[in-house]
Amino acid sequence: MTIPPEHDVQLARADDMVTATDILGSAFSHDPLFNWLSERPEIYSDLFRIEAESLYKQHHCVYLNRERSGAAMWLPPGISTKSNLHWRLLLLGWKLRKGGFKRLLSRGDALGKVTLAEHPAEPHFYLHSIGASLGHQGRGIGSALLKAGLNACDQQGAIAYLESTNIKNNPLYERYGFEVVGDATLPDSGPTIWFMKRAAQQSYKCRRQPNPFLSITLSYFRFHSFSKVSLLLSQAFGGPITEMSMNWRFRISDETSP
Repeated sequence: MTIPPEHDVQLARADDMVTATDILGSAFSHDPLFNWLSERPEIYSDLFRIEAESLYKQHHCVYLNRERSGAAMWLPPGISTKSNLHWRLLLLGWKLRKGGFKRLLSRGDALGKVTLAEHPAEPHFYLHSIGASLGHQGRGIGSALLKAGLNACDQQGAIAYLESTNIKNNPLYERYGFEVVGDATLPDSGPTIWFMKRAAQQSYKCRRQPNPFLSITLSYFRFHSFSKVSLLLSQAFGGPITEMSMNWRFRISDETSP
């Protein structure tokens, strides 16, 4: 069965970051949190690019679909979400020189303080962002991206964690095992964000599978052990052992039964 290009998800390469961040900038054009941070949707892709280049692309957990209409950025366990100042922030300041840069910085700082305080203490995969560009939403792209990221979580048996910035998306996350563990309303008439966690799970591939060699070895051992035991019992009871039940009890042949 051929996977449609919008659902065929792959890890992004380093040179895919512009594409991935442009997709996410488009996807979050009407997001309550981003609208609170800045009323300039044209800079949203810049915000994602700063995050991707300063932190996310180094850890190889950015996903793209083959159609190049959906993207997701994750961090693996043990990696801090704090990123260093990036030179692109200066370019962003220039774009917002007529207003909005101070608001972006102060509200971004408030957001960071709230979200960092809620991250689980145990190692976890962190979903920073996921979305389909405008005009491509409602086609199952988000689900396909989410499955790909959660597969990586399950292969390591790790917790997954995210902050939902739009209550309309919560049912999708809940369908894949996430639960709301808290929420917070941001200052300056800000939106509510929901903290969601998915318990560690184990993929089918990671479960212990029967070892054919071990099964054969055990069968051989049981057969030979039974042969030796049957010989001893036949000598003791004067008759052959006819069968052995599943719970390892022995039955004596009719010639020696009471």
